[in-house]
Amino acid sequence: MEQAGLRRSEMAVRGRQRPLPAIAVVAQKNADVEDPGASDLYEIGVVAKIIKLMRMPDGTTTVIIQGKRRLRIGEIVHHEPYLRAKVTAEPDEKIKDDK
Repeated sequence: MEQAGLRRSEMAVRGRQRPLPAIAVVAQKNADVEDPGASDLYEIGVVAKIIKLMRMPDGTTTVIIQGKRRLRIGEIVHHEPYLRAKVTAEPDEKIKDDK
């Protein structure tokens, strides 16, 4: 059984006639939500470069991505066939040393 949210994610990656070179990626707050809307997603994510798309034997798609920079999701501009939003760059946070 393929989940609706996963189909939409695959459509976002494959997006057009050829795959997009980069996408905005945000985490889902609750993995049990099958078809997440904007309120089910965290606002902070990353711009990710798509390194490789692979069709798996079970019919699913695996995507290898590389995060490039932080972003903040703004206004959702499209809901179908997948979520599209305005995004703004988010400054990187300094990571404190545990020492």
